[in-house]
Amino acid sequence: YEVDTGTLSLITYKVGSTTLSSNGGISTATAMPSLSDDGRYLAFISDATDLFTGQTTSLDGHSLDVVPQDAFLYDRQDGSFRIVSHVSDDDNKGGNELTSLVVVSGDGSAVAFKSYATNLGQDEDRLSSSFDLFRYDVATADVTLVTHAAGDNTLSAASASDTDLSPPSISDDGRYIAYTSKATTLVADQDDPGT
Repeated sequence: YEVDTGTLSLITYKVGSTTLSSNGGISTATAMPSLSDDGRYLAFISDATDLFTGQTTSLDGHSLDVVPQDAFLYDRQDGSFRIVSHVSDDDNKGGNELTSLVVVSGDGSAVAFKSYATNLGQDEDRLSSSFDLFRYDVATADVTLVTHAAGDNTLSAASASDTDLSPPSISDDGRYIAYTSKATTLVADQDDPGT
């Protein structure tokens, strides 16, 4: 909804139309849409597969009884969509597991999200049942594993029990991300006697 003009617009339209809805819904059960400070970028979770030409999804190998949901970023300036939770070798292909808890930085430069997907990022080595936190760089389209073990930025520190559904928080400039985790190897010599 555009406050200045009073215009209500459909965002999740199918490719080739601005009035027909896509074939998937928006997930608000685990993540509300997130809007950049200037209203240009909208990050959201959806299982839609027809938001833009060339879009594909990883439907193979997912262990959950749901179609994999992906994180998307909509640019109001040019009307384009992009998959935030994309696989390492294809920016237009979504991950192989459920993604949720998406948030865009205030300046629109980065997006943080959590995912069970095992085919995101570069050379990622992680448990298929772990719920990791990732950062998407809007300028480069790179996906980076945030919850990595100390000393190894490709090794997940998450455990199978680390399924925290608290949304991450990202700074306005996209540099800092705050989050909760049960992982015990995020910091060198980390000591968590209560875990």
